[in-house]
Amino acid sequence: MHLVFATAAVVVLLIVGLWLLHLEFVTAAAGSLLIVGLWLLVRRYLVPRIPERVRKTVRLCVDEYLADALTAASAVTFCVASIGPSYKWNGKVVLALVVFGLLLAGSAIFHNRRHHRPTLLKLDTDNEKLRREVTQCNQQIDNRTTNLINVVNVLLRDLANDIEIYKGDTRLSVYRHSDDKFYLVGRVSPNEDYAAVGRTSYPDTQGFIGKVWRAADDKTNVTFPADRQDWIDTQVESYGFSRSEAEALKLHTVVMTATKLRRDVHGEAFGVLCIECDRKRGTVKAETINQVRDSPHFRTLTSILDISLTGLSHEEVKRGFLDKAASR
Repeated sequence: MHLVFATAAVVVLLIVGLWLLHLEFVTAAAGSLLIVGLWLLVRRYLVPRIPERVRKTVRLCVDEYLADALTAASAVTFCVASIGPSYKWNGKVVLALVVFGLLLAGSAIFHNRRHHRPTLLKLDTDNEKLRREVTQCNQQIDNRTTNLINVVNVLLRDLANDIEIYKGDTRLSVYRHSDDKFYLVGRVSPNEDYAAVGRTSYPDTQGFIGKVWRAADDKTNVTFPADRQDWIDTQVESYGFSRSEAEALKLHTVVMTATKLRRDVHGEAFGVLCIECDRKRGTVKAETINQVRDSPHFRTLTSILDISLTGLSHEEVKRGFLDKAASR
């Protein structure tokens, strides 16, 4: 459509220009159409035969320098037209030069606006479109992450039910390890207070899961004091928590067991499954972690986590947990 309007404008201006130069109107029209026809033929049949590399180079040069060349040509045309009266040139010749100069100046402005200096309205429209696309992409990422968290929690729940530890005194959590930190990617418990998400990341030097991660072999079980103050002191003295962090922990864990997550027996660990219980003689026992490792649900969980956690950032996981909490 732009090409049609541009061609029509060139034809009209050529006719006017040639007519002003004392040519008959019919002759001017025929000459204009001939010039435009030759231009279209060159564009249609000759240009496609030029190698693509040459065309690309020429196109880049034209885009870069055409506006400056048109501006310079229009300035020269106006200068020539301005001295015409001093030499008593025909008025039509001077007018033709002015029209030609306006054509060049208008073409320079149009090219500059189209290729180098978009209007504020166009920029605002483009920015608004980009903002909508970014919002849509973020929403898609959040939906994918929320769905992943839901899948992980379903698998955790199936695992807990399979070995009969899905009870109100127990909580199962899955952590992904990346950049010297653990990132929470799943948590289940029938107790809503225990299933709630507080911090979504932990330094890998902190807590029992940090000790499990750094150990050559899985240290499967640990017990903590039942007294709250003794429990807080233990977290501070032995497990790398500050006192304020230890006091903020909601679940007073008395028995904890954990295992590293690997794709296979000899594979590199990528996370930790942690099981906590608030009673010493409660649901979690010494053999619980072995039952977990033998469960087919654990192998399914490990395989899905290994595949789906690749490339997932902590911020994406965090937004996924926030969306999940908001949807409750």
